[in-house]
Amino acid sequence: MSDDTTAQNNIKYLIEKFARFGPQTDLDIVDQILSRKNEALPYIAKIAQDDEYWYSEDGEYASWTPVCALHLLSVIGGKEAINAFLNSIKTNYDDTGDWITEDMPAILANFGIEGFDNIKELLIDKKVDPFVRAGAARALFLISEKYPDVRDSSLQTLRDAISSESNDITRSCFMYDLVHFKDRDSLPFIEFYFENDMIDDSLMSMDEVLEYYYGKSSELNSLNNIMAKDSRYFQRFT
Repeated sequence: MSDDTTAQNNIKYLIEKFARFGPQTDLDIVDQILSRKNEALPYIAKIAQDDEYWYSEDGEYASWTPVCALHLLSVIGGKEAINAFLNSIKTNYDDTGDWITEDMPAILANFGIEGFDNIKELLIDKKVDPFVRAGAARALFLISEKYPDVRDSSLQTLRDAISSESNDITRSCFMYDLVHFKDRDSLPFIEFYFENDMIDDSLMSMDEVLEYYYGKSSELNSLNNIMAKDSRYFQRFT
């Protein structure tokens, strides 16, 4: 094996390519990184959390590289990966734009049952940005669709979060995700909040909820927008 080939197989070389090119990284390099998850994890976790990558000077690193790193963390999985993911989004939510509300829930849900308790904790942590918490609520829905055994726990977590929430918008976002479960036992709870004008009706109305539960509609507004996506769609960011 030539020296050049050896250098190109070095994990630090692969990570440097990824850091420089972000969403434009050759997928062969991404595959090599993911085939060496244990080696790659400390580097990917650093990219996801370190200001050096979020606020790269002189364009040294691609602007979306840290977000791509968050995607890789969800593929790598495990406690260290999810902790790095959560630390990053708690700190850098202002720098991710619409990604927090549009894509983060599905990526967070990719951690699956192993990340379930962490996601519940994120949801109820009032020190965290409300839109990040709303993303955690959607992730609970997605995980519950795949792992029905945690459905009841997700429902209870959402009901508790709604009951203790003082912010109207955040409460409404949580309610939106509770409704998606289409849980009949939660319907009186849902009706109570609508009847007492505690839900923002620009997000949904009680009539829409009932149509979703009992009518022909299989969707509630933008349900398709929170379905799981491929965690390696780097060209998304170009």
